[in-house]
Amino acid sequence: MNEHIYKALTVIAEDIIELVRRVLASDDVGVNLKVDKNTLKDSNLYKEIETDVDNSNPVVYMLLNQYVEYVERGRERYHTPKVPIDALRDWAVRKGIGSDNSTLFAIQRSIYNLGIRPRPILYYVFEELDELFEKEYFDRIFDSIIKEIEEYFN
Repeated sequence: MNEHIYKALTVIAEDIIELVRRVLASDDVGVNLKVDKNTLKDSNLYKEIETDVDNSNPVVYMLLNQYVEYVERGRERYHTPKVPIDALRDWAVRKGIGSDNSTLFAIQRSIYNLGIRPRPILYYVFEELDELFEKEYFDRIFDSIIKEIEEYFN
């Protein structure tokens, strides 16, 4: 892949990280109604966003913590397996919440009985990405392709 296209995609990849963080920090998406605050803006999901630009193909990969799947889908009441106690313990320790077994079992039971509302993070990310491609990125990539063609013929 040409240097100009690679640089353009690298800038887009950096923008994607900021875009995902902006969506996670947004109270439109990140607020957990059970605790009435944005629980995503300081989460591992927020901290562990990566992008990668493939040198051989004009592709940008977005890598998120696998937890995004659970945030996206939420948890239905009664119909899903209970949250593993080990995962709850790790979460409780990070949040400074009691990590004794009785507290963890109470949290597990509450999630099982009440479920967790889905938060469609990726929907908002892709909506904003579509807009950015329309307004900015297509032009940036087009300019990079033109530079590559000019260098080739000069």
